[in-house]
Amino acid sequence: MMSSDAFVRNMAVVLAAMALLSVVETVLPFFRKGTARRRHAVPNLALMALALGLNLTLNAGAVLLTAWLTSRGFGLLSGAPLPPLAMMLIGVMALDASTYACHRLMHVLPALWRAHRVHHSDPLVDVTTALRFHPIETVWRFTCILVPAWALGLPVDAVAIYRVVSVWVALLEHMNVRLWQPLDGALSLVVGTPNMHKVHHSRLAIEANTNYGNIL
Repeated sequence: MMSSDAFVRNMAVVLAAMALLSVVETVLPFFRKGTARRRHAVPNLALMALALGLNLTLNAGAVLLTAWLTSRGFGLLSGAPLPPLAMMLIGVMALDASTYACHRLMHVLPALWRAHRVHHSDPLVDVTTALRFHPIETVWRFTCILVPAWALGLPVDAVAIYRVVSVWVALLEHMNVRLWQPLDGALSLVVGTPNMHKVHHSRLAIEANTNYGNIL
């Protein structure tokens, strides 16, 4: 979570980055689909605007509740004698594990899949696909970060950093670009990459039901 002002500033940076990465996609595309790109841009941007607005609303309430819980020492790690960096790393790994489980459940549970398939139904995966979410998925993803953050008593900074990094990785891994294969292979051992994530957006279930990782 982060303050509303910080959230708006971060989203402004994300939108600017999306515009820049869009230019890169145009110059170095993995797939060249000019008309398909224009057709999917409007619904993608509309769903992205809805997701960002909903996140802003949810974030405002979460910040207030988190401050209240923190003041009462709520959470397993609250008050633990850990260095800030250690707490940050624990937070990022715990939230990424939770997001992995959250994503996997969206492919397993029919009710969640009906919402998540809005993301998967994009005919051309590119940087605008990253935030193409049904409102139900937006709420579900937010809950899957909030609940473990509260249960562990993670500091607000750790949650904010995780969410910012998560968005940046989402933009990069959905890009319609072809990375040099040796570079993609090395990076994909640690984080999601465009070539690897394309498999997750396959129309074949055996391929789509893989690569659930968010950052790691």
